[in-house]
Amino acid sequence: ASDVYKRQPIAIIKNASELLADDKLTEDESTTLVQRINRATLQMEQSVNTLLSLAREENASSKAQMVKLLPIVEKAVIQHAYILTNKPVEVDVEIGMNDQLLSQPGILQILIANLVSNAFQYTTHGTVKISFSDNKLSVFNTSEGIEEKIKDSVLEPLIKGENSQGYGLGLSIVKRLCEHHKLGLNIESKTDGICIVVSF
Repeated sequence: ASDVYKRQPIAIIKNASELLADDKLTEDESTTLVQRINRATLQMEQSVNTLLSLAREENASSKAQMVKLLPIVEKAVIQHAYILTNKPVEVDVEIGMNDQLLSQPGILQILIANLVSNAFQYTTHGTVKISFSDNKLSVFNTSEGIEEKIKDSVLEPLIKGENSQGYGLGLSIVKRLCEHHKLGLNIESKTDGICIVVSF
């Protein structure tokens, strides 16, 4: 539990702020701490916005409509690009200009944002591939696979692997959305990575 807390954004900001008060820090050390605070603030902001959006959508009576997929994916990639800073990762989007889904727009945005964020966090090098065919949205990322100790609980809140820069909420939100809207969710472990497939 203490390790989980230490990786939470508020704890990271608090720790980095305390270290910044040390006047013996070099300029590079100070810059690193400021960057750590900025990253934690961004991730905390996105987590709060996601949870607020999720609450609004679940209490709203908005109807499903045909939604173009590519603009939502592109927005999610741009919003979370900072996670890939200084990482040799290529993002490959294979979604047609006219590919559409019948969905509540807000729900689809939350779902895709969390899938993209999760893939970026767990990829240290290689590729993140986002594709759509046969009413299935697939997000593949190069990785060494799901760690054995979290294999059976990877979809639960606050469960995350050692290489993740996130806080263990992304996939649990995806699971909740899929269950609530009766969507299929499957995690495929491949020789070169992990593929998460949502079936609409």
